[in-house]
Amino acid sequence: MRYKILFFVSVLTLLSLSMISAEIMLNQPSAIYNFGDILQLKAVIKPSQQTNGFFEINLFCENNIINLHREYLSMATNAEKTIDKSILLEKSFLEDIKGICKISSTFSNEKEESQEFTISDKINIILSISNLSIAAGEKLSIKGNAVKENGKKVEGFAIVSLNNAGIKSEGKVTDGVFDLSFSFPETTKAGDYNLIIKAYEESSGIETNIGETSVNINVKRVPSKIEIESMKLSVKPGESFSFIPVIYDQANEKIDGEISVKILTPFNKLFSQKILKSGEEYKVSLLTNADEGYWAIEANSLNLNNKKLVYVEKMQKAAFSIANNTLTIENVGNVIYEKSVQISIGDVTDIKKVSLDVGEK
Repeated sequence: MRYKILFFVSVLTLLSLSMISAEIMLNQPSAIYNFGDILQLKAVIKPSQQTNGFFEINLFCENNIINLHREYLSMATNAEKTIDKSILLEKSFLEDIKGICKISSTFSNEKEESQEFTISDKINIILSISNLSIAAGEKLSIKGNAVKENGKKVEGFAIVSLNNAGIKSEGKVTDGVFDLSFSFPETTKAGDYNLIIKAYEESSGIETNIGETSVNINVKRVPSKIEIESMKLSVKPGESFSFIPVIYDQANEKIDGEISVKILTPFNKLFSQKILKSGEEYKVSLLTNADEGYWAIEANSLNLNNKKLVYVEKMQKAAFSIANNTLTIENVGNVIYEKSVQISIGDVTDIKKVSLDVGEK
């Protein structure tokens, strides 16, 4: 019984060996490839008996198949054939196929597969930015390194752009290094902006390997001007006028701050002064004898200043009063009072010509 079992095992071994018609040996690929890399393939076929058929090498990547080699072979027992191929992993050839892949080779009834590897189009970007908070109009320097996922340095291009702002700067990436700069327009609104940095390689005008990252840049609010918003351009003595001093930033938006305000007469004499908040209304009341001419409103804050003129009109006006049988006429206007005055006492009427300087009785 023992001899029968041994004989049966020996027969099974011979049958299994006879089923292996050819041995296929494949070299193992690297762990990661990027578009543009060369995949070196080496296959050795050694049949154990006379074998005819197609020898194929295929690339399998996540349910996609690309044939890399197909050849009809007629090989004698123990013959040996070596196939060397250099496959350029171009995007146009791979039709954008990427991901986890493996090489599979078949001949007759035999099949051999490589270990899994990755085909990638990724570029990793490391940034070095001079300042994350700048004023509008200032120059921003952006330096960085761009390395493909396979560890090789990028030879291509870099673009820096600002979302929805039409700002873009382009340059070359050489030996994995880029250095770009651009300025925000002087009227850019204050706030945070998302800066997008893209690095890429191209072949025949087609982008191959691509990497993108972003960073937030803060544009500072910078006081740019003071405006004096006045309700009136001219006013009569005895009336009042109001104005509002406002600080504006580079984007013409109102901002907070304190403003020193002076009111000067036409003779450059100080009438009043006050510290106001930006946007605060200030009311100036004039006497009837306020000097005729252009009054100046001067506003100063944060090394900014502005001046606005308000014209005080002429007013010829007198005040009349009787006390102790005496008629008093006083010039309460802001110019010489020259008029004829009719005075009646009972049936007697007289006309007096009056000429009074400002403030004179």
